[in-house]
Amino acid sequence: MRYQTSPAYVERVRLADAERRKNKIRPRENPNKSENVAPCCVVNGCGRPIKYKKRSLCRRHGDWHTAGAPDWDRPIRRGRPADPDFKKCPKCGVTKPRGEFYWRTDRKRGCSSRCIPCLRTAHYKKYGLTDDEYQSMVSRQSGCCAICGNPEEGRQLAIDHDHRTGEVRELLCFRCNNGLGCFQDNPGLLSAAIDYLTKHKEMK
Repeated sequence: MRYQTSPAYVERVRLADAERRKNKIRPRENPNKSENVAPCCVVNGCGRPIKYKKRSLCRRHGDWHTAGAPDWDRPIRRGRPADPDFKKCPKCGVTKPRGEFYWRTDRKRGCSSRCIPCLRTAHYKKYGLTDDEYQSMVSRQSGCCAICGNPEEGRQLAIDHDHRTGEVRELLCFRCNNGLGCFQDNPGLLSAAIDYLTKHKEMK
């Protein structure tokens, strides 16, 4: 990704580079050059390993400099080191073990930002339910799907609702809830599917 810069800024950068070459101004030397440690970026407060050796810059500051970013020499912001085993939920404000967060491979820390109870509460709220109301529905159905009668393994029962009115009906397993959605909650399509299966079963 390249930054959008004005022609005037590009001209100033070109003139500054030409002046530096004319006067043979050397770039700042790496403070760790003489020490017996890995060289790091010369931008104050950065400390990342060098990628661009000519300019003694790390990958990010080197990319910013190449792209002509006006503030390329600002230090990279660093937060507090994260605890790999615990994470603070921004919703409830409680620091919890990583096991109480959903795994998310697309996230930087590998898990959801909010904890599982907070995410479930927000999910129930979409359907106008509370935690207690959902648990009472599970108890009434004995933890089983309202269609197939099988318990859901490895996940919670899905909240089935009327897509036109938004009214909550009952709790279904993932397969039954998905099936109703594929048939668009249309009894005619479901009847046609039953007739189709019955016809082909009799042919055998």
